[in-house]
Amino acid sequence: MLPVLHMVTVGAVLVVMLPAIRLCAQVADPVLGTWELNLAKSRYSPGPPLNVLKRIDAFILEATLKKAGTVVQTTTRVISNDGKTMTFTVKGTNANGQPFNNVLLWDKR
Repeated sequence: MLPVLHMVTVGAVLVVMLPAIRLCAQVADPVLGTWELNLAKSRYSPGPPLNVLKRIDAFILEATLKKAGTVVQTTTRVISNDGKTMTFTVKGTNANGQPFNNVLLWDKR
């Protein structure tokens, strides 16, 4: 009798929990997916920069920012293999034509 009661209890828990598990699975990382710039709703001055994103693998993303066809900034985002550190390396030229090279290190909480 006890094994049958145990199976009924496990079955009832699964019936209650499966919808919640599916909901959690659907609430994935909101950054994932394909994004398209809506120029009609965007505001920019003096003109829109072209941002080219290239995903190298699951851990590395490269972004190139162009203005009037010239690269003004490159950004590389690297997530460590253990997933605990994210590093952004940003290189480019500011509005005064001076080069910059910034490294930002993020720790996952």
